[in-house]
Amino acid sequence: MKKVLLAGLAIGLIGLSMAPSNSSASILKFTATSTASGELGYLEYDSSSFDGTAFQFIDNTHLLSIDFASAGSSFHVVTPGPSSEGTWFDSTGMLPTVVGGSGFTGGTNSDDGVWIADSYYVEIGLGQNMGSQSYRDVHWTPDYAGSQPVPEPATMLLMGTGIAGLIAARRKKKA
Repeated sequence: MKKVLLAGLAIGLIGLSMAPSNSSASILKFTATSTASGELGYLEYDSSSFDGTAFQFIDNTHLLSIDFASAGSSFHVVTPGPSSEGTWFDSTGMLPTVVGGSGFTGGTNSDDGVWIADSYYVEIGLGQNMGSQSYRDVHWTPDYAGSQPVPEPATMLLMGTGIAGLIAARRKKKA
């Protein structure tokens, strides 16, 4: 009985040492603002996507959230673009900055998408068969938008069960 309980505790401890900790990943939010028209929208990425290099391409599969709308338009681009397309960043500074794009960051064409041509040039779709609006006076503001919880596996439950088993065995032995 004692060997079984000790084996259970050992397995729980090994599982605990291999499990990721209950940490959180920081979310970076990049807000695009037009000097003439105000805020246009934002992109959100997990900060671990950035590796500290200049001209780093991050495809749309890493995009956590997007929301863009042209000034005066009720149409919002909220879906990421094709997975092979995305955004170029310079992540050598304290916070990464947007330097351009490759294809559509959001949506799939000029009517329903967001195309980042350069750090200062963004084109936003106005909806199906409505065309698009371009902005040539854009600046990007990077900021931390919060954190995203990383779930902790059930190894803590295994460890607790093992310890409870040891305590029960010890009490049984004393009785």
